[in-house]
Amino acid sequence: SMGLFIAVIGGLVIYLLWRKRDRTFRLRMRSLIEAGQDLRWRGEIRSSHRKGLNVLVGRDDQYGELAQALIGTEGQIQQRLSRLDALLEASRSVGSSLVETSVLSRILEQVQEVFAVERCAVIAYDERAGVFRVEASRGMSSEFVDKVRVDPQSRNSPSARALRTGEPVQVADTHTDLAFTEFRARADREGYRYVLAIPLRTVPARPAALVIQKAEPYLASFSELELAAAFGRYVSSAMENAALFAQTDKQLAETRRRLEAVMGSLDDGLVLTGLGGTVYYANSAAATFVGLSLEEIVGSSEDLVLDRLAARTRSQNSPSA
Repeated sequence: SMGLFIAVIGGLVIYLLWRKRDRTFRLRMRSLIEAGQDLRWRGEIRSSHRKGLNVLVGRDDQYGELAQALIGTEGQIQQRLSRLDALLEASRSVGSSLVETSVLSRILEQVQEVFAVERCAVIAYDERAGVFRVEASRGMSSEFVDKVRVDPQSRNSPSARALRTGEPVQVADTHTDLAFTEFRARADREGYRYVLAIPLRTVPARPAALVIQKAEPYLASFSELELAAAFGRYVSSAMENAALFAQTDKQLAETRRRLEAVMGSLDDGLVLTGLGGTVYYANSAAATFVGLSLEEIVGSSEDLVLDRLAARTRSQNSPSA
């Protein structure tokens, strides 16, 4: 009977240990599953679920590895969301202007903020010289801006390579990159060790590239290069819009000049007014007929012109004394 009693007690202990172990297993798995669901639907782990996950992080087993992986994934998600917000803000800011000089200035402002750098520039193709030159810059010396020239056919220039391939090109360390050897002295004078060139592919605008420089060696991750490529697409779109606007504005100005030349050559007087009755155009014949200068007519009210016209007509039709 004693042996039976010991066997029963032993079985009970094993059962209780199994129940405890099973309960612990289910609690741990529940913490992992809840954290995973949070990441799937919310993009971050709720504080109520983080406590259980933090308990598992310190474990030196598969539970700990899974918990660490979930927390690492959360960090990556948050980083991507942050970069997406930065890109959206950059697209809004850069696209808010249609004047090329303003667009370039906004581009460099956003570059400094998105990529956390001080040195950056936009180089654009100079058709007359047949080279790329600095169009706008931040944090670079005037000597660098004035003298740098990029040959479109250069095999080693990061900017030329980026424009040929259509993908961002980085030089992790100007001292060790063999392709950068011919530019190393210039980089040392300027004080940078890292270069990232982002192509800006625009059809109506001149070919251009965005250049980022850092003082210390650096190696951008794949996600950072994806960010650079996406940023380049936003910037290219803004530059295309500015170029199209400039072309349209130039065409409108030329059309207006030709129209004014035609109307100015008419022998008959011509006066154009707006809906409010303000004169916004008059030709020389009209000015002569009413006895006013063009400066006096343009911007005045149509009533003034009509009154002068009526007075002039009365004086011509009245019998001579």
